[in-house]
Amino acid sequence: MINIWERQSVQGDLQPVMRKAQGRIASIYNYKGHPLMISSRRDGEHKPGSLHYDGLAEDYKDWDKHVSISEIKDAVGPGFDVIEYEWGYHVEYDPKPA
Repeated sequence: MINIWERQSVQGDLQPVMRKAQGRIASIYNYKGHPLMISSRRDGEHKPGSLHYDGLAEDYKDWDKHVSISEIKDAVGPGFDVIEYEWGYHVEYDPKPA
């Protein structure tokens, strides 16, 4: 069983492409014995034009870096931007034109 925890204030849904990415990321965390901790979706304050408001971005809390940025990038594949912060990761679907 895959464990996904959401901060109490997390609100909103995700686009299908982000739901699929979330499942892949959660699988890595669970394989390593840790739940995926979601800290933000469509809630909170984000920069203007943020993909959070379109359901195309999600933030994951991981202070201890149980999973590396390269593992997340490999799991989600092309078209995704993954940014590492001290508190965890920001993942968004933002494919670049060829």
